[in-house]
Amino acid sequence: MILIKKILFEIIKLILFILIWWGMATISEWQMPLKSRPVTQTEFFRFCVLVDGKIQSQSLQDYKKGKDVLCHTPVPDDGNGWFNYKYYFDITPSQTYRLISYADSPADPYIYHYRIENQEIVPIDVQYGGLMNQMAAWFYGLILTMILWAVGYRLYLRYFRQPEKTIPKIK
Repeated sequence: MILIKKILFEIIKLILFILIWWGMATISEWQMPLKSRPVTQTEFFRFCVLVDGKIQSQSLQDYKKGKDVLCHTPVPDDGNGWFNYKYYFDITPSQTYRLISYADSPADPYIYHYRIENQEIVPIDVQYGGLMNQMAAWFYGLILTMILWAVGYRLYLRYFRQPEKTIPKIK
């Protein structure tokens, strides 16, 4: 019975450690900004268009103003093979749009940030480095968890551990 309690206690400690690690990694990732670079080569800049009712990612040099319809609202993925991109609308006063590429692969996604003015695409920036941010956040989260775990263990030993009963010595 005592062995089962010890094993159960160790499992609970492991689950608690993993939960704290996950929380610290999430907080660390929130604090890390993505790398951002200005748009210098506009021919590689991508944005969302609707062609024949289907979502497509298109570059600025392939954009035909009269034929292609720009995505103005968030369009859910319909599952028809357009799985390499996620598109969503940022709710900001300037009404900016973001297109995330390679969102379902292990590659580092690029986030194309742009604004639409009079059916013209105005590139703002390209963000990248999200995958490296996640890896660094899990590493920093592990370090923070180990520090928090050591402090918590010391506090447990000091305030909550029962002193061992000793047998008084007989003189």
